[in-house]
Amino acid sequence: MLKAIANLEEIGRVIRGHDPTKQADLDRLLIETDGTETKSRLGANAIVGTSMAIARAGARVSRKPLYAYLANAVGYRIPASMMNVINGGVHAANSLDFQEFMIVPHGAPSFREAIRWGSETYHALRALLVEKGLAAGVGDEGGFAPDLESHDAACSLIVEAIQRAGFIPGEQIALALDPAASSFWRNGSYDLKKSGAGTLDSVALEALYRDWIKRFPIVSIEDGFGENDWTAFQAQTAELGQAIQIVGDDLYVTNPKLIARGVAEKTTNAVLIKLNQIGTVTETIAAISACRAAGWNYIISHRSGETDDPFIADFAVAMNGGQIKAGAPCRGERLAKYNRLLEIEREVAGQSFYLSPFAADHAHSRNNNHTAGISLSSGHDVVAVIEEASSAQRCLTVAQRAAQLAGNVPLTALHICVDPAELIAAAEEIDLQTMRELREGTAQERLRQARHVFESWLACSGARVRWLEHIGDVTSSLVAEMKGAGLIAVARPHNLDAADALHAAIFNTGRPVLFVPTDGVLPPTLGEHIVIAWKPRTQARKAITRTIPWLRAAKQLTIVAVDESGTGQGCAEALGLLKEQGISAEVRHVHTQPGQHIGARLLSEAEAVAADAIVMGAFRFGQIFEWVFGGVTHEVLRHTRLPVFMMH
Repeated sequence: MLKAIANLEEIGRVIRGHDPTKQADLDRLLIETDGTETKSRLGANAIVGTSMAIARAGARVSRKPLYAYLANAVGYRIPASMMNVINGGVHAANSLDFQEFMIVPHGAPSFREAIRWGSETYHALRALLVEKGLAAGVGDEGGFAPDLESHDAACSLIVEAIQRAGFIPGEQIALALDPAASSFWRNGSYDLKKSGAGTLDSVALEALYRDWIKRFPIVSIEDGFGENDWTAFQAQTAELGQAIQIVGDDLYVTNPKLIARGVAEKTTNAVLIKLNQIGTVTETIAAISACRAAGWNYIISHRSGETDDPFIADFAVAMNGGQIKAGAPCRGERLAKYNRLLEIEREVAGQSFYLSPFAADHAHSRNNNHTAGISLSSGHDVVAVIEEASSAQRCLTVAQRAAQLAGNVPLTALHICVDPAELIAAAEEIDLQTMRELREGTAQERLRQARHVFESWLACSGARVRWLEHIGDVTSSLVAEMKGAGLIAVARPHNLDAADALHAAIFNTGRPVLFVPTDGVLPPTLGEHIVIAWKPRTQARKAITRTIPWLRAAKQLTIVAVDESGTGQGCAEALGLLKEQGISAEVRHVHTQPGQHIGARLLSEAEAVAADAIVMGAFRFGQIFEWVFGGVTHEVLRHTRLPVFMMH
């Protein structure tokens, strides 16, 4: 204890007088002061605590909530929760080798509802345990710790509890596992001695997981193998990575270098992020950047030895990853995170959205149909977002063609009227009533013009289109109205970097977006010859699987892989995704010229083959991080004259 205090006093002398808003500089100073690779001189806990305190001080100086200070973003994504309900392994003195059995309320419409669903299921599980004469005490992370006959029994109990609480397993609440297999990995095998299940090699353990995924609504497995068993992780990801989330924790320990290795070797498709594993806020953000660049999911996580500090709740919202692992809805140190998230959700109402990464894809792991995509039918409209009258006609025309290609599905025109009262909250020195009238007048005039263009286009086209108006901010309005949408059409705005509707449609709705250019002459057709811009990333895979109706309708498909390295990047995976849907495509490997942008090369190739549309993954640009591929998305959207189907 005295040594820890002395270390903190040394840290205090080093950082005293510095600007707390210079987080990266101060974190670098902490690392240099420690001087060891593992932060062993001053201690990782002392360093991470200081780094977090610096972030809080920076937020206070900036007069912003911590989540807003760290994010510097317009909209916020409230993370979906993974709630530990049965503990085993080293976290409980019971008969279970696996450390965590979790529930994921992925079907909930809001974080508040997700917590309610999870809490009701948790208490239903407790009642079941009591009825069966099983112990209802809790483990380190708040989950129950009963002695059960098998791990299967744990999964079955949770499914029964979900049903007893009135929810549908798989459709509303799914399961997630953290076996923490390093804890029972012995000499190259997995010794399940607590449960009496014997010793298994990696192949047998993988077969066990595969069987469970068929029998239980499991959407995520974390640390399914030992931290040094990289080959087993690779095999599992190759086999199940399109069906479920495969998470590395002990494998990566929030280290960007290890994550980079995992990406290169395709070891998992998601990473657990723990601030105290790497030691500073800046290094943690670097680890998240590595995940984002690869298109991987990431989960902000607590530790088993938690305190009631809710820092990770703000951090999870700021990092916009969509998932948090904070334990059971029990014990003060776990509830502190959930209560803080409830506060944040209330604070940012109208600026935030809640969407579990598993919300749209939960059925895939039930039927093992990894690339089914969306089959548009009644209730899966094409929605054309009508922002400006000047681009409305073009957006409607392209959206109508897309609806026809998908089997004449319904088409909806949506105009969002921003609530002017929300835009003037800080204007204390201005006549608020005058400003309100001015803003309302502007909004009403935009609505009038957009509606006029819509009605004129409707009279000429003879199409059957529903007109819909929504009052509110752009992000929450789009999320609210897109629940029944299969495709969102958005015209290019005047300013791409300030394109709230475009950003919200691509990154917040979980739906494929059809970007409509507003310059030049539109091609006379849509979707007869589609170019697929391919990079083996999650976004590109989603772009293919979520645009299957249009890819299937195309007369010709060309996969274009831009290879900067000159090594010839393979397209076998893209061809495989299409082949499973009975679709074939040509492949073109192209190279960039010195000084040529990848996005420009893609557009040049699309023009060369006379394509009339492009399909590509969408990566973020102009927000908290400049992602590695964000520049390509930006370049294509800025200069394309072809409609672009995209998916994040």
